[in-house]
Amino acid sequence: MRRQYSLFNGKRYVLNKNTGVCHDLDNEDKNCQIDEIKTEHLYCSDYLYSDIKKRTSYKEKCDYCMNSDK
Repeated sequence: MRRQYSLFNGKRYVLNKNTGVCHDLDNEDKNCQIDEIKTEHLYCSDYLYSDIKKRTSYKEKCDYCMNSDK
């Protein structure tokens, strides 16, 4: 679920810069644990997923919210 408050501002993708895992808030799963990510580790984007992939801290998609088998 997209979050409308500060930092997220309704953006779709969230990158945990600490772990390198990208999350899709339109398909968020409870196992994503978005609320557990420290604010200094967040990078949010409402652009294409390709924007997240360009970040140097990006490593992989989340297995829960970005699983193509869902």
